[in-house]
Amino acid sequence: AAHGAAAAGGGLHIYYPGDPKFPTQLHTMESNVGQLSPHFRPTHTEYNLTVDDVAAQELVLQYALGDTHYDLQHLPAIFVNGEPREYNPLDPHRITIKLNATLLPFDEVTT
Repeated sequence: AAHGAAAAGGGLHIYYPGDPKFPTQLHTMESNVGQLSPHFRPTHTEYNLTVDDVAAQELVLQYALGDTHYDLQHLPAIFVNGEPREYNPLDPHRITIKLNATLLPFDEVTT
């Protein structure tokens, strides 16, 4: 899906919250340990992350928005397990997850 549209004069149109074309997809997502299945695609919304390293103590998910498509005053809200997540659009977005035998399913929703 397009994140912007060419405007008259060849410029990029920036969409704002409430616009049906406002982009809400992640641009990238990767982990420091484990393997995402399926491989990351911006249009895909559910993944399994398999960590084979039994000595791993934590994993770090790093993800990015296509920030160039947003007005920095109107970025999408990011929720992790239902909780709003603060982020600086100029820094990588990271989530650190402590690993243990009782880790419950972990969901991330970006809106």
